[in-house]
Amino acid sequence: MHEYSLSITDYSHYFFTSFFSSDITSYSKLVIYEEDEWILPENESLEQIWFLKQGRVKLYKDTESRPRLVKVMEGPILLGEAEIFNHQKSMVGVQAIDDCTCYVVDLKGCREQLVEDVIFLKKICASFGNKLESKVDWLLRNNRVSIRRRVAAFIQFARNKLYFQESIFEQAEYLGVSETDILTVLSDFEKVGMLSRSGTGYHIINESLLQDYAEER
Repeated sequence: MHEYSLSITDYSHYFFTSFFSSDITSYSKLVIYEEDEWILPENESLEQIWFLKQGRVKLYKDTESRPRLVKVMEGPILLGEAEIFNHQKSMVGVQAIDDCTCYVVDLKGCREQLVEDVIFLKKICASFGNKLESKVDWLLRNNRVSIRRRVAAFIQFARNKLYFQESIFEQAEYLGVSETDILTVLSDFEKVGMLSRSGTGYHIINESLLQDYAEER
């Protein structure tokens, strides 16, 4: 993790500063999280919110037996905005898939200012709406496309460069299919020369074919 201070005169931060009606850069910093690093642990008191400008993340929720993958997302998105109003603990854990660029706001000095900021509240409402729409689209897509396409699309998004390492259990839970289904599809992907098993994961050896499968009708 690497941290940098902000300046309101630096226009490269416009994505972030446009969320507010006043200057809060003194409460903020730019943070680069490295691949696989935890951005936001689950069930911890939140005194920050995150603006993921660039990068991909996985959202986890603890169950009785193990953490469960509930969502994969890509910037630009807000993280932790639901907890800002009632000071509750984080509902999910967030882990970086690749290097992630985030603007992080310390709420200790500006929480009251933010909950009364009309522009910021509008941005939060838009964020909630976009996330809901994304969830609905994902559910509908899962109901109408083949398992092969769903697995290929998941690999395409969750991979780290040319390496893919998600457990069979997590893939099955996330995609709503059986572990046997996942193993069958991955075996087929190996047979056609798309993937090559490596340790606990897979190397992607034919990106073009993976893209074709992820986009097939």
